[in-house]
Amino acid sequence: MRSTVNDNGQAVIDYEKMCNTEINSLLKERYPAVAETVREVKDTNREEVIAFLNFLSNESEQYV
Repeated sequence: MRSTVNDNGQAVIDYEKMCNTEINSLLKERYPAVAETVREVKDTNREEVIAFLNFLSNESEQYV
């Protein structure tokens, strides 16, 4: 998995650097219902899936 460190020293996943297969695997592991809905990350839906993952990451950071 591709990750970087943010200003707070926390690891942040860089979804942009991940290939579609890596994103698919991540979805299946962490968000199986989303993976079932999306079915497969392709070039046509990649940006929307990454935006959704970034949203989820930002939401979880707020409650840590």
